[in-house]
Amino acid sequence: MSLRIDNQTDWDGRNLRTLCHRVIEHTDGYFDRCIEIKTSRSQGKERAWRLAKNDDSCTVGTTYSMYRGRASVGSRRYLYMGVPKVERNVGGEWLRHEFNEVQFARVLEHEIAHNRGLRHGEMTDDIRYCQQDIDYVEDIDVQPKPTVELKTIE
Repeated sequence: MSLRIDNQTDWDGRNLRTLCHRVIEHTDGYFDRCIEIKTSRSQGKERAWRLAKNDDSCTVGTTYSMYRGRASVGSRRYLYMGVPKVERNVGGEWLRHEFNEVQFARVLEHEIAHNRGLRHGEMTDDIRYCQQDIDYVEDIDVQPKPTVELKTIE
């Protein structure tokens, strides 16, 4: 497997690589493209999930803990994953997020299904709505990069 991770976040890339490898091994063990991981921008309101009209985007989470993905249907041209920031200023308070490996894995499985040619109507409901059982990532703990200086939360 020739997987490349383009990590543009403050989360540790080694942990993200391990998590992505585990998801890919669980799906069918092959993925030869780059997974680009960026920080998600807030949507401004809480939502459990959203399916875009163009049939290639999925969002799981809430305003300040958003996991989202975007992938080309039927080709492996691209796969983008969005994750929450390590910290976010909410109403003058700094909140530190714990990375949700299960939510990330659910969205990544969904986007890999798009790359393999499935549209939302062709997916099982669990994968379509990112509600599948994920028990194979429990031992992975994604942490902030060691070089990130975190603000003190009082």
